[in-house]
Amino acid sequence: MVRLLWTSLVFWAMILEQGAVYGTPRPLYTGFLGARGVEVLEGNPANLGLPGNPSLSLSLSEVRVGFWNSVLSTGLYNKYNGRYLTQEDKDELLDRLRGGWRWVGEVSLLPPLFSFTVGRFGCGTFLDAGTSVSLSKSPFEFLLNGLKPGDRLDLTDMEAQSYILSGVRLAYAYVCDLRWEPLRRWGFRKVSTGVGLRYITGWAYAHAEVPEGELVMGEYYTWGKGRGVIYTAGVDTAEFELSPSGRGFAFDLGMAAEGSEVSVGLAIKNLGGRIRWGKKTKVWEFSFEMDSLNVAKIDTMEEVVTCSDTLYSTSGFSTSYPSYLVLGVSYKLELFKGPEPSRAEATPDATGPDTTSSDSLLTPGPIPLKLSLTYRQGFSEGFGVSEGPELIFGAEADLLDGRLPIFLRLCLGGGDGVVWVPGFGVRLGPIRFSAAYASRGHPFPLRGRGVELAMKLGVSI
Repeated sequence: MVRLLWTSLVFWAMILEQGAVYGTPRPLYTGFLGARGVEVLEGNPANLGLPGNPSLSLSLSEVRVGFWNSVLSTGLYNKYNGRYLTQEDKDELLDRLRGGWRWVGEVSLLPPLFSFTVGRFGCGTFLDAGTSVSLSKSPFEFLLNGLKPGDRLDLTDMEAQSYILSGVRLAYAYVCDLRWEPLRRWGFRKVSTGVGLRYITGWAYAHAEVPEGELVMGEYYTWGKGRGVIYTAGVDTAEFELSPSGRGFAFDLGMAAEGSEVSVGLAIKNLGGRIRWGKKTKVWEFSFEMDSLNVAKIDTMEEVVTCSDTLYSTSGFSTSYPSYLVLGVSYKLELFKGPEPSRAEATPDATGPDTTSSDSLLTPGPIPLKLSLTYRQGFSEGFGVSEGPELIFGAEADLLDGRLPIFLRLCLGGGDGVVWVPGFGVRLGPIRFSAAYASRGHPFPLRGRGVELAMKLGVSI
């Protein structure tokens, strides 16, 4: 485990030094159905064929930084900091940790000018990095309650992962007419289908797991055994060198259609995704076995605890690049929409006096509002993808004739619980700017379990 943590530190040192990481399956600054231009490369490729997609879009800058965990928050820390923990306090903390504990950290920067779309075609480079650590409930039970006769400490379900990936994404959409009359009544005239290709280069990878392990407390003795494995690729920790070590492909398929009020979209991401690691690949296996340890033998632990540690190079190994499904539907309406004018009111009388008041000229027009519901399901864990199902409720309003869009999204599930995502955008001619934050567990980041910040600047024509 020490070697894994050291490798993780090396990863992050290289990330901060190079300052060029990017990638998230769900951008903070846009919705799945509302993605247009460069945003489509990470979203649904079929959106390239929807109305509103720019003829040309270009990414100028994008940055994202986030650190969060699954349980601990500042409110929980302030509640228990400096006080004596009663058994009720310990039981409450363990109840919060019943599903274990997970920590994730990400720092992202999209290299400018390397991602663009032209019509229904898109191309972009990416560099994606991440680190996560997952622990089961058992270590926290040991820290808070210790071991009593008859207790068993389960050491499995512990995992850690670090990676740095880069690559190229391509996307294309094809639009065809809809002739089914029931859909045409809803305003659906065309349907867009899209396909995407992702070529992946793996620069560094480390994954640790504990497939078996336990400690058992008897009346007079403690015994146990365990085994752990760490896989690494692409990093020489002795020389602090990164080098390409893995290659892989993944495909995206999507469908989208936009009606007069309702829009729908479906995408399956990372189909067939797999990375083959074949350079600087190593495996570290370690195990221990402990028998009849008690207070009388604590000074002679070498006699009751047997450990083994083996590090060897391999010809390579493969990892899955997890695929996931995204399905969404949205509904458009207008707030503060006045009654439709009658024909007489709509046709001014040129011979009569102008009765238009200044108040009516200053009355704001209707505000377009879009409500959306998105379902997201990962098929396996890893590389920023969660296997847990997730529902995302969204609302977006276009203020100042669309120059100042604001949005709020509420994400439920997906391994992160409740996530609040408020944000806004600015549209000045071809310039597009968006900013958002994601707070887990509470609307205000300083009271939640962590926060992500994201900003994006681009051009759309």
